[in-house]
Amino acid sequence: MTTRALIGAVAALRISLGLGALLAPRGTASLFGFPSSQQTPMAVLLGRWFGVRGLVLAALALRGHGGPTPLDGSSPLGPRGERQREFAAINVANAAFDAAAMVVPLVRREGIDRAQLIGIPVALGVSAVWWRILRS
Repeated sequence: MTTRALIGAVAALRISLGLGALLAPRGTASLFGFPSSQQTPMAVLLGRWFGVRGLVLAALALRGHGGPTPLDGSSPLGPRGERQREFAAINVANAAFDAAAMVVPLVRREGIDRAQLIGIPVALGVSAVWWRILRS
C-alpha cells in the first residue's frame, strides 16, 4: 500500500470516528463499549471534543501529505518531506499516548474494559501505520 493510500485510510478512519463522536456521541461511545450508565453529559462533551480532534488531525494529514492542498518545497514551513516526517512522528506519538492513556482505566478496572480492549489495538494500529509512513 502506498504512503498516500495509508494516509487516506487513517484520515478516513479519523473522519468517520470524528463525525460519529461529534454528531452521535452516545452511539459512538456505545459502539466502543462504553456503558450507558457512564455516558454523563460531561462524558458526552468530552466525546464531542474527541470528535473535533479527530477531524482536525484528519484534515492536517490530508493537507500535509498530498491531500487537496499539499505543502510544497517553497512553503515557509520548510521542505515538504521534512514537514511530512515531523507530522508522521507527531502522529506516532499521539496514537501511542492514546493507547497508553487507555491502559490506566483498564488496569484500575473502572468498568470500561470493553472500550479499552477495542481502543488500545486501534490506537496501536494507527501508531504502527504512522510509524510505517515515517520510515518510508
